[in-house]
Amino acid sequence: MKAELRATIDRIAELSHELIVSSKEFNNQDLEEAIEASGIDVRYFVNKNYDGFLKWDTQQNCPIIAVNANQAPVRQRFSMAHELGHLILDWNWIPYSNNNKSFDKDKVLNVTLFRGVKQTPEETKVNEFAAAFLMPDSLLKKITDEVKERKISYAEAIEKIKSIAGVSGVSAGYRFKHYCQEKGLNIVNE
Repeated sequence: MKAELRATIDRIAELSHELIVSSKEFNNQDLEEAIEASGIDVRYFVNKNYDGFLKWDTQQNCPIIAVNANQAPVRQRFSMAHELGHLILDWNWIPYSNNNKSFDKDKVLNVTLFRGVKQTPEETKVNEFAAAFLMPDSLLKKITDEVKERKISYAEAIEKIKSIAGVSGVSAGYRFKHYCQEKGLNIVNE
């Protein structure tokens, strides 16, 4: 993915996080409640082949994000953020907006994430959105500054991101490493 596109997606994700989560005094551990407060129904299902999906509820006239109940909470949060990314990036959904009345709900049909399948460019963009939504650049900058000031080590930074963002250590490490690389920071061995 080109750096300019990644930066744009990261900015949209950060603004979305601010609108849906932090400005409403939620945190990522409350992601289900935050998403529901923005006008999206969150539901659970059990199926070993799917992590999550998106569909339109014609009775409630709102989108539904469904996530696998058998997944760990960190994976469920990522799936919620991933499907939210589809709504925002692919379908131009605007949380807390009355402008969604013109939303083409007939096109939102079972946007699914299959694990182990080669990623399409669209899925790569939405995964970038999910990572940036859960771990916004503003959080990473703050933690990067702590590493540069030698207040915490790189390994401690990963643990801090994991704890604050409610994500897996692998996700935190991957996102932080790429953030540092994009910013030209050589703090991996700090």
